[in-house]
Amino acid sequence: MSVKINNPCWKGLLASFILPGSGQFFQGRWKVAASAFLIAYSLLPILVLLLSVSLVPPILVLSLVPMGWLANFYLLADAWRPTPQIGWRRWVVIIVISIAVYNGEMAGCLSACRIYSIPSNSMSPTIQKGDFVFCLRSAYWFSSPQRGDIVVFPHQVSSGQNSFFEKRLVGLPGDVLNFKIGTLLVNGAPYSYPEQKIDYSPATITDPNALLLKDQPFSIPKGMLFVLGDNPPDSNDSRYFGAIPLSSLKGKITIILWPINRIQRILN
Repeated sequence: MSVKINNPCWKGLLASFILPGSGQFFQGRWKVAASAFLIAYSLLPILVLLLSVSLVPPILVLSLVPMGWLANFYLLADAWRPTPQIGWRRWVVIIVISIAVYNGEMAGCLSACRIYSIPSNSMSPTIQKGDFVFCLRSAYWFSSPQRGDIVVFPHQVSSGQNSFFEKRLVGLPGDVLNFKIGTLLVNGAPYSYPEQKIDYSPATITDPNALLLKDQPFSIPKGMLFVLGDNPPDSNDSRYFGAIPLSSLKGKITIILWPINRIQRILN
């Protein structure tokens, strides 16, 4: 009975709750402690890495999430054992390490990707209102944007605040665009997205001052991009606010993550 009083189980559980594996570490079970730490802090980077690899089905990657949670819950419960006294200095070390590792992990993952909720149907039917999408921010670290990419960029809305837009990249620097009988012409050749025929007839444009409305070619300046929505009647895009800076791109949308019946990779 004295062992339970002097070495209470709750301290091991609390320590591992703050910093996975620390409870087992103070109990002298270093291998279990290392496993708990690695499982807890490797799950998110592994998910980001696998989602970034086009050969891995997204549904398979997402199935790792409940498996990782179960493993973490099991190792957390495993820390409920008699634990030697943990002085206040050790508690401070546990908290500091936990904050440092968590912030480092989140900063690394957020620099490589983001998850966005889609607020409108401007990209329907490809991406629909309410979808959660995976934006690969590292997509353009070592390569250039390609025509057909669905990109994310900031744009000032009517309220004066910046909002993130998601649109289809159709024009690269130096391209010449114009619409003819509802068809998008890129450098004089008709352009359409995979398995989609989109109507860009003048009837879909609501602003009489919009670009390309009067069948006048538009040459994209150096360092700029032209973006359009897949749903022209319900899309505020480059037809209205013009070309966007190449430097403004925040990444490329590659996966629909939710709802579950729409989980899929997005093809250009």
